[in-house]
Amino acid sequence: MATPVDAYLQECQNLLIPPLPYLQKLLQSHVTELNLTGIYIGDKQAIALSTALKQMRVTKFIAPLNGLMNSGVRSILLSLESRGIELIDLSRNDFAPSCVKDICRVIVNTLELQEVKVVMCSHLKPEHVRKIQEAFIKRSK
Repeated sequence: MATPVDAYLQECQNLLIPPLPYLQKLLQSHVTELNLTGIYIGDKQAIALSTALKQMRVTKFIAPLNGLMNSGVRSILLSLESRGIELIDLSRNDFAPSCVKDICRVIVNTLELQEVKVVMCSHLKPEHVRKIQEAFIKRSK
C-alpha cells in the first residue's frame, strides 16, 4: 500500500505540478494536526494533498490563507469526511458559497467534528455561516 507521501507525489505527477518540499516533509512526519497557515498551497496542491489525507488520521486541518477555491476546498472536505476530524479551519480562503453545502455535509457525517472556521472568507455572508451553525445543531438532534 502506498504511503501518504507516495500518494501525494503520484497525484502531483498526475496534475503536472511540482511537489512542495514543505508538504512532503509534513506528510513524512505522520502528524495528526496539519497546520498550513499562510503556506498558500492553492487548489492543485490541495487536490494532491487530499489523496494523502485519505490515508491519514488527521484530527485538525488548519489552512487559513492558502488560496483555496472551490475545487481545493471540496477535495479536502471529501478526504476528511467521516474520518475523525475534529477541527477544520478554512478561514481567509476564496471559495464560493456553493461550498457551504459540502461543509454542512461533512459536519452531519462526521460526529467527531467540533468546529469549522470560515472567518474572513470574502464570498461568505452571515446567512452562509448560519447554515454551517445549523448543520451542527441538526447533527446533535
